[in-house]
Amino acid sequence: MGNMAKAEKRYSRAEAQAMIAELFQKEGYSDVTLSFERTAVHITNSYKVKSRDLRMRICSILSETEGFSQSAGELSAEWLGHNMFNSVIKNRGTMHADLEYSGDPRRPIRLLSSIMNRLGLH
Repeated sequence: MGNMAKAEKRYSRAEAQAMIAELFQKEGYSDVTLSFERTAVHITNSYKVKSRDLRMRICSILSETEGFSQSAGELSAEWLGHNMFNSVIKNRGTMHADLEYSGDPRRPIRLLSSIMNRLGLH
């Protein structure tokens, strides 16, 4: 494939956080927040976002943010997986999503997210 330069990211973390906070506010999700942590972005009350369109808009911003190596579809599929798991388990740990910058370290989660993305389930 040759030597391809790594694509420049469009947004800094601060820019992405401000844009996403504005989207949450505009869409009426005042209790859903996003924060950048050491290895992942943490989305508090992520299960409340049912809109695929909003998830994809947010994940598109994240995929263009410095530090992320996943596509918007992969990020959104993982987020949807969190939401699906929360609908079955319903505990504090499943109410929030942590989307790692370079993918979940757990192989089964990465595999499931990849399959969901390829099937268009994001």
